[in-house]
Amino acid sequence: MENATLDKRNDYDWEQIVMTARWAVVIGSEDGKTLELMNPAFARMHGYEVEELKGRPVADIVAPQCQGELKEHIRIVHDRGHHVFETLHVRKDGTVFPVLVDEMTLIDPAGRVRYWVAQVLDISEQKRVEARKDHLNRLLKTVCAINQIILTETDCGRLAQRACDALCGVKGYVACWMVLLNASGKPMDIAHTGLGEGFTRLKAALDAGHLPSCTRKALDSADAVITRQPTQDCDRCPLVEVFRRHHPCRAMAIRLKHGDTLYGVMNVLIALEHTLNAEEADLLKELSHDIAYGLYGIQRESKRLKAEKALKASEQKFLELFDNTPVGYHELDMQGRIIRVNRTELEMLGYREDEMLGHYIWEFMEADIREDSRRAFTEKITGKKPPGKAFERTFLRKDGTRILMLNEDRYLKDKNGRITGLLSTVQDISRYKQLEEEKQHLQTQLLHAQRMESVGRLAGGGAHDFNNLLTTIIGNAELAITELDEGDPVKEHIEEIWKAGQRGAGLARQLLAFSRKQEIQPVVLNLNEVIRELEKLLRRLIGEDIAFQTSLESDLRDVLVDPTQIEQVIVNLAVNARDAMPSGGKLMIDTANVELDDIYFKSHGLSGTSGSYVRMAVSDMGIGMDKATRSRIFEPFFTTKQREHGTGLGLSTVYGIVKQSNGMIWVYSEPGKGTTFKVYFPAAVSDTEAVATEALLPERLMGAETILVVEDEPIVQDVAQRILERYGYRVLAASSGEEAIELLKRHPGKIHMMLTDMVLPGIGGRELAGRIKAFHPELKIIWTSGYADRDFFSDEPKDMVYHFIEKPFRAEDLARKAREVLNQTD
Repeated sequence: MENATLDKRNDYDWEQIVMTARWAVVIGSEDGKTLELMNPAFARMHGYEVEELKGRPVADIVAPQCQGELKEHIRIVHDRGHHVFETLHVRKDGTVFPVLVDEMTLIDPAGRVRYWVAQVLDISEQKRVEARKDHLNRLLKTVCAINQIILTETDCGRLAQRACDALCGVKGYVACWMVLLNASGKPMDIAHTGLGEGFTRLKAALDAGHLPSCTRKALDSADAVITRQPTQDCDRCPLVEVFRRHHPCRAMAIRLKHGDTLYGVMNVLIALEHTLNAEEADLLKELSHDIAYGLYGIQRESKRLKAEKALKASEQKFLELFDNTPVGYHELDMQGRIIRVNRTELEMLGYREDEMLGHYIWEFMEADIREDSRRAFTEKITGKKPPGKAFERTFLRKDGTRILMLNEDRYLKDKNGRITGLLSTVQDISRYKQLEEEKQHLQTQLLHAQRMESVGRLAGGGAHDFNNLLTTIIGNAELAITELDEGDPVKEHIEEIWKAGQRGAGLARQLLAFSRKQEIQPVVLNLNEVIRELEKLLRRLIGEDIAFQTSLESDLRDVLVDPTQIEQVIVNLAVNARDAMPSGGKLMIDTANVELDDIYFKSHGLSGTSGSYVRMAVSDMGIGMDKATRSRIFEPFFTTKQREHGTGLGLSTVYGIVKQSNGMIWVYSEPGKGTTFKVYFPAAVSDTEAVATEALLPERLMGAETILVVEDEPIVQDVAQRILERYGYRVLAASSGEEAIELLKRHPGKIHMMLTDMVLPGIGGRELAGRIKAFHPELKIIWTSGYADRDFFSDEPKDMVYHFIEKPFRAEDLARKAREVLNQTD
């Protein structure tokens, strides 16, 4: 509309034009503040009748937010005569709508503004179309942005959250949230934007297993689920307060699904001004597919990374097991070259990995078996000899030392089953072999000890019976000698019988010493002193062609032993050494204080208690002994000497004495390298006092007391009775414990003493003494036996005094022992 000049003649024409125009036209006062004339189209646009608008202020139809612009628009029109602008008008019902105003002034002939006239166009639809277009453009840009996020994001939760943030950046999208589900269909993560406090209520509902109704519907539908009035239709929804805050609004839920996998639901809340249509719904649906694919890709990549990580972890674990397994491991190619070797084998052999890889395995074996090893490998790799059987090979360490390995081979094969080489496990069995040898050695020593123990029991039992016979022989010989006159030719024969009996008694004592059944009288003494006292005797015994040397520790500890027996041990070992050096040599005796522990005992096959010991070593430079001889040297009657030069009881006697003294003896010898006997005695406690020797008996041996002799051997009983009667004693005899008890009960007079054998049929000597003491506490007792084991008296009551005489006994010895005991006062 162009500005125009208006005179009175044209007023009617202008009114007709305004009233009949199809567009909304309005004419206002010259000051621009009052509505003067408008057509029905203008009135209808604003919800009024024409008459209702005439004379009303222009401000009544201008939206409140545009009132400030009204004066400016009037000024521009007055200044320029024409002005086109957009503004907001308000209808009678209060609704606001956009309009395009094309305004001009009407000027009279004098050039004054008489009126202003404006064409008004309702541009609401145009604005909606533009807003819709802008909204869709923004949404499309957001979809593109989210697709960029999908390409770069590696976490499902972060992808969902970034998508929510992007959607809420689109004008009209006031809230967005996504519920992600696990493989079981349970909510596992929630992303949200714009929910505010509503998120807390939503999360509580999801944690309790309650999904909003729109979400449940979307999970079962391929289409978008639209809620047009969420404030009314979703009154129980945990987000109802969010709907009310953004009212009016609409909600849409679309599932996130790719293939057959359901990943969750996407929800958006849209202001009502952006009405959801099919185009927007399709765009959001396509976006849901893209997000679902992104979630699929992330999970697939996550699985791949997990699988890759698991594979790396498995490979690392395999490498750790491969390197740290307690057995060695190597792989060989078809030519026998090492292509792989573990740390254990490298440490076994002392090489670095690069020093073994590429080399033939037999290069690391002893030279004399390399060809056999190469040939064996060829037979296995060609199938002539199947692998799998364990075998031993001696390898060489880098330092040149040997190591015995137990090997076991298997085929290496490719994925098609073709043989590509051998894999081998190797185990160091050097220590195992050593332990096996030590075990065999200990078993041999154990068998030897058991055999010696058995032989000892046999020797002790035989000596006991032998002593009973010798007691009869010696006793009767002594009685016969005393009754024969000097010069009687028979007396000489009887004396020879007595001498033979004494030699037999000496032999029996050796057997008893071996079997540890001989009565001993230990005292505290110093071995150095004993050796010094015997030195002259030993030099005469070994001869001038053997050098004698001693090395005695200056502060040697004392030991508790029988002096006579320890001298016998030293002499026997010296004589044995002399006989081992027929062409001369050197004999050495040394002493030392030592501390022995369990390891020493086990390594030498000895039994003992760890602690302080005194060691005496007797060494020679003689012919030595082999293993078979060493295993028998302590057996009685075993000897390597000619029959006329030895009885075979010397070393067995030494063995018995040492064992009876709580000591140990060990021998080391090799053929041609001499022999060393090492004897160990427990060190005596410092405050131990020497056992006092018995007082000498009175010269007067005769007596008149009554003595009960209890002996099951008739000949021994007869000899004892005759000896005692000859010295004036009255003798009663019993053959068993039961008979002795009955005799004591019936005898009317006093019985002063009882001489009883230790071993009796029925009631033994120990039980007999105990029962008799019960009703004859004053009775004195002498035990006698062919052997006297000190353990026999170990558990006797301390108030029971016992006396002992060893068989065979001489007549005078028995008389002295009887007189000694009877003279003692209780």
